[in-house]
Amino acid sequence: MHIEIARADNIIVAAPHNNSAQPRSIPPLCNRVAQDQALMLGFIAENSLPLSVTSGIIKLAQELAKDPKALAELSMDRTSASYKLTHGVKKTILDEVLEEIRSVPFSLNVDEATSKTNKRVLGVLVSYWSEKHERMVVQHLAALELISVTAESLFSALDGLFERMNLPWDNLVSILMDSCAVMRGSKNGLEKKIRDRRAPHLLDIDGDSCHHLHNASKKLCCPFERWVESLLSDLHTDHKWSADMKDGLREICSIFGIRFSRPECYIPHRWLSVLDVSLETLRMWDALVMFYYAFLSNEDKCTYKDIVSAILQKREVQETGRARIKELWKELGNRS
Repeated sequence: MHIEIARADNIIVAAPHNNSAQPRSIPPLCNRVAQDQALMLGFIAENSLPLSVTSGIIKLAQELAKDPKALAELSMDRTSASYKLTHGVKKTILDEVLEEIRSVPFSLNVDEATSKTNKRVLGVLVSYWSEKHERMVVQHLAALELISVTAESLFSALDGLFERMNLPWDNLVSILMDSCAVMRGSKNGLEKKIRDRRAPHLLDIDGDSCHHLHNASKKLCCPFERWVESLLSDLHTDHKWSADMKDGLREICSIFGIRFSRPECYIPHRWLSVLDVSLETLRMWDALVMFYYAFLSNEDKCTYKDIVSAILQKREVQETGRARIKELWKELGNRS
């Protein structure tokens, strides 16, 4: 779909040169601002951009407008933008960073991840005090593609990076990394190899605090045998693949006055993710109990009948709503 928003014809009306000329008409500022907002939103919608970039685009437009002559001459296609970004902006920033960290102490933050193309990549950030900017600076230094992820392969990748960029190991103060065995193993971890082979002065700043909390919470939850995680996974699976079940839960939420959202899937390696999904599940708990009551056996329905009645009373569901819920139970029960 192509969205085209044109400015109104009467924004600026040029006056004739005769003596009876009327002064040119300029709309009020509020109208011109509203028109610019429409242009901005049209551009965002046409290019499927996230709304979170709106304020950034506005600031960019305001900055470009400071030099209208240069802005009038500005042009760039996709090919030239890619080339200038890679060989212009990226190279300039990297050269500036390398020039500074070759003469000052710096720290690294490294982490291994899998890219969208299923490639193993080691991301490297550098942190240092910049005399030029008079503040601590954190910059992206490199993204190293890996074939295998071992302590030795990680060390070789970092060692090659230091050699290519002509970085002195003596300037390296510390490295922040995961607390896994590959990174911080006391015998064969990456940090141990760097300290033994290249930087014996390397400070021990411990591992990432988030991973410590993740490991602690994982240990705390071991006695529960993943009951909560299993429940969240089952709820997500049920409503992801079945449109009928999702529609049934949505209707019960509507009767209860609860905002509907499809049960989410938690991220296993993010310790707060289970908490976030659990809180969202508890928000819809009454609707979920009412929904899954349809799939119980007659014996189990007798067991949970009082709980269901208490929920209906608490939510002040009227007779029409209760009748519709019974119809949903019958429809869902026939499909199970």
